[in-house]
Amino acid sequence: MKAFDSHWRLGLERMYPLLAEFGHLEDKLQIIQVAGTNGKGSVSYLTAGLLSAVTREPVGLYTSPHLEKLNERFQIVDDQGRRPFPFEQVELALARVAEATKNLPSSLGPVTEFEAWTVAAVLLFYEAGLTNAVFEVGLGGRLDATTALPAKLAVICPIDYDHLDRLGTDLASIAAEKAAIIRPGQPVVVAEQQAAATAVIEAVALEQRARLIPVAERYQILEFTSAGTDFTWLAGNDQRYTFRLGLKGRQQVMNAACALSAVEEYVGSGQLAQAQTRERIARFLAEAKWPGRFELLESHGQQVLLDVGHNPQAIKVLLENLQLYFPDTPIWGVYGSLLDKDYRTVAALLTEYPFQGLVITEPWSERKLSSRELAALFPPSMQIIEEADLESAVELGLAKAKADRALVAIFGSFFLVGPARTKLMQSVEK
Repeated sequence: MKAFDSHWRLGLERMYPLLAEFGHLEDKLQIIQVAGTNGKGSVSYLTAGLLSAVTREPVGLYTSPHLEKLNERFQIVDDQGRRPFPFEQVELALARVAEATKNLPSSLGPVTEFEAWTVAAVLLFYEAGLTNAVFEVGLGGRLDATTALPAKLAVICPIDYDHLDRLGTDLASIAAEKAAIIRPGQPVVVAEQQAAATAVIEAVALEQRARLIPVAERYQILEFTSAGTDFTWLAGNDQRYTFRLGLKGRQQVMNAACALSAVEEYVGSGQLAQAQTRERIARFLAEAKWPGRFELLESHGQQVLLDVGHNPQAIKVLLENLQLYFPDTPIWGVYGSLLDKDYRTVAALLTEYPFQGLVITEPWSERKLSSRELAALFPPSMQIIEEADLESAVELGLAKAKADRALVAIFGSFFLVGPARTKLMQSVEK
């Protein structure tokens, strides 16, 4: 890892010559690229799982950031579930990438970690004998390392304000960066968007002569149950199919509709019309699990919810889901933020929700926001406890929730939820 630059430096000028060092193995993969602000990890996972269910072949899945361990970024999804590549394989692939960087002109500057991870994913998937792969965009789209890969189809998840220092300060500018993954003549599946983002995506698709596949009118939620959400999805052949989605949350149904639409476009509606194929699809959706996304765990008899929502749009969805699934349950929250997030707007949203109390802490990142500064944004009427140490904050949240017979919701940055999940899973295993 020391061979690569740990900072984000957007641009494709290093990716093309680096891929060339390996003979452009990416051209031997059939790739779906997924961009957006919220939900793109879930959509990537669901797309890979559905594609595997339909083709009955393993599919590569490359996502970011990882929640707990680096090798989570490189996974194979098949009828046995999903499994990350072993650390040893990932390390060997990265060592080969590091060796290849020595042949690049020094004028290009050092290859970044994300660029190296992206090339390593190509190597791992190709050498595992995979044909299909889903790549999640790391940041933006236009200059993201994954855009150097020849995607057959693009998916754009909901776009909102995030990474304003790199992508622009208005929604249209952010949408333009993300819509740049649309290739000439290639189809693009588009989730429900705000008007400003929709206008940009439609304009880019028209310019690229790309066919838009909007999902807004293609699904309908039927019922929320303890086992999952029942919904219908409208296929391209005007057939309406009913499925149950094991992932909790209203937004996950839209994510599933995006994934279904992407896979249908990829393989054709004829395959989805086959009863056996739909049975495999239904089984995957019902059993789908994606850590850190409105995920319920139990630790020593205490119910815990984990969610990586950290920008205003994601926090709104989290609060709506809390109200939907736990309308009469007192809730203690554990929350912290990074400096480059819109934490003031998030704090205002959290103030409006009737939490039993909030433990304000700090993510494990150099970019963390001080817990003291964040706690000061909440009104005196709220029960706010500041605890900078994350592990202590988790223990405090568990204790408070247990005393109040409440649910504890741990949410915010990946750098907060990931370490918290590791700690909780360790306590469960003891």
